[in-house]
Amino acid sequence: MTRMFLYIFAAALACPAQRVLLYSPLTRIDPFGEVVKADRGTAEPRDILSPGVPRNGNTPLRIVVEMDKPETYWLEIGQNPADSLGVKLWKEVFVETPAGWIPDTLEEVSHPYRGFVSDFKLPGQKIVSFWLELTVPKNADVDRMKVEPQMYVDSLKDWIIYPMEVRIHPPQLPDAKPSGVGGPLPALTAPADAALHSVLCGNTQKTVRSGQLTNRERLRDYASQDLTLLKNRAELEPLFLKVAGATDLTPWCTSPKTLSVGPEWYLRLRDAIYRAASTEPLR
Repeated sequence: MTRMFLYIFAAALACPAQRVLLYSPLTRIDPFGEVVKADRGTAEPRDILSPGVPRNGNTPLRIVVEMDKPETYWLEIGQNPADSLGVKLWKEVFVETPAGWIPDTLEEVSHPYRGFVSDFKLPGQKIVSFWLELTVPKNADVDRMKVEPQMYVDSLKDWIIYPMEVRIHPPQLPDAKPSGVGGPLPALTAPADAALHSVLCGNTQKTVRSGQLTNRERLRDYASQDLTLLKNRAELEPLFLKVAGATDLTPWCTSPKTLSVGPEWYLRLRDAIYRAASTEPLR
């Protein structure tokens, strides 16, 4: 652990009123900083410190800016080496439901992003949620690199940095991206992984688009992308069974449900797919 890392970590701890946090795309955060009820399980949300990403593909993460008192800020994604990965950033729009406020619609914003007090427009709102998409070049080196969400807070005159290292995995996704399939999207109030069930179960119906880009649609697209690393669906079942602890994929597809650990169970399946598709070791 370097002296610089310790300095940044200590600075973040010293400023609990302003924080930048990172979550997987399968953990949605409400405007008040709590995990959406539908996404809670027996396991805590995964710590996002060293995510693995495939080459020639897109990988999503969720960035949360948290403030006890709304104020202006800058949000950007630092890279070392610089500009190694493509970066797209969306702000998530909260939708009111009977189960509470849930982030869903995505509004693309510039990067770096200039944030204002008006971002915290709901009564009692403490967080602003962003959808980050990292694009890894086709011929990227299988290696590790710094990719760090950074927030400059005007009142502090300083940066708050979330230290993260991205591991570029050997698998290389095909150039031809899969078209959206899976039929109608699940209800917004369903667990986040519900968007993946139809893709995992081989539903070839075309995805019904809402007209507005949502994180549910993007999740489905990413899952379709992951499955292109398998030669056929027969390779999926043993990976699923190992992760889910089930005896057969067919009964689960007849009545899909979120595993008890919560929607992030899919991250273990995704990691298993990457390992199965790897042809060279990670340095």
